Amino acid sequence: MKPKSAPSILNTAKWIVTWVAAIFSLAMPVFAQMSPAGALGSGLGGGLFDATASVLFKTMKAPGSTVDIGPKRLEFIGVRVNKSSLNVMTITNGTNHPIEIKSVSMPSTGFRIFSRLPLPLAIPPQTQALLTVEFLPTRSGEYSGEAEVRYETAGSDKLRKMGITLKGKGVPK
Repeated sequence: MKPKSAPSILNTAKWIVTWVAAIFSLAMPVFAQMSPAGALGSGLGGGLFDATASVLFKTMKAPGSTVDIGPKRLEFIGVRVNKSSLNVMTITNGTNHPIEIKSVSMPSTGFRIFSRLPLPLAIPPQTQALLTVEFLPTRSGEYSGEAEVRYETAGSDKLRKMGITLKGKGVPK
């Protein structure tokens, strides 16, 4: 096997540093918003939204024209029983009008919204809201369900819905 040359190693190192920096810059706002557990207080559904991270808002660089949720599927694979894993779902308001999130429902076991979620939640035009989802398996095995978001657009009384598929696998300790 021929050893790599210095320029090749340098290019690989630059590529790794670039990706690590990109991932860190995406993750850092989530950690910067952390607050003590229970800071939410009462009144939002008896613990369903007892969260420790704020909802983050991000202005869109390339305006769209729709309301959407993504990714279409969140997967949590190989999470130890009674340990948790976090992932992010994004609600995008690409319209020129604010939208109001009225409710977010989660499967009855294994998943919850980790972000502090004061409802109703207004999302300004051309903005994304990032919500942290937690998976906490209490037994080994497969978990699945759908997170469903119900919202209204400004000036409309029509309640609309969108959702993402949630999949998780709990593994023994």
